[in-house]
Amino acid sequence: MNNQANAAPNIGVFIASPQDLSSVMTVVRKGMTEYAQKANIPQDENGIPLLEALHEPKAVVLQAIRENRVVIARCNWNIVGTLRLDPDQETGICYLRRFVVLSNIRGQGVGHLMFQRANKYASSWGSKSIQLYTNYDNRPLMKFYESLGFHVLSIDHSGTYPRALLTCPLDN
Repeated sequence: MNNQANAAPNIGVFIASPQDLSSVMTVVRKGMTEYAQKANIPQDENGIPLLEALHEPKAVVLQAIRENRVVIARCNWNIVGTLRLDPDQETGICYLRRFVVLSNIRGQGVGHLMFQRANKYASSWGSKSIQLYTNYDNRPLMKFYESLGFHVLSIDHSGTYPRALLTCPLDN
């Protein structure tokens, strides 16, 4: 899980602030559009893939930022990655959503650094595990999540692509 030695220079991982809203939404839009294309997700009449992350209102993202649940990675002060944490106190599960690292910076440890920070936050909130959904057929993405300690809980084949539910236990 430790790819910090390979991290891109000048990378910092932070909690997003309201001033980051536009950049966070731009990074999510870029990353999720690429994800949707690889998964052959159908598009709406405007050519936007029918993926919840691409139709999310600014107010929802801003609320998550204000609640200190959005982690960002900056390279030379530009946001190059983001993720959102949604803890469920009843189940002890922290859901990881909108995990994006821009394609031009992937493979340099940025995602690992972001996940390490997310792991610390989720643990501090009392979460017992982190879970996420992803495209099971996207082998590079599955390999990345496995390198973080995730394993498959289930696979849903009812949609346009096999959607895997992954889990990663936390050391509290």
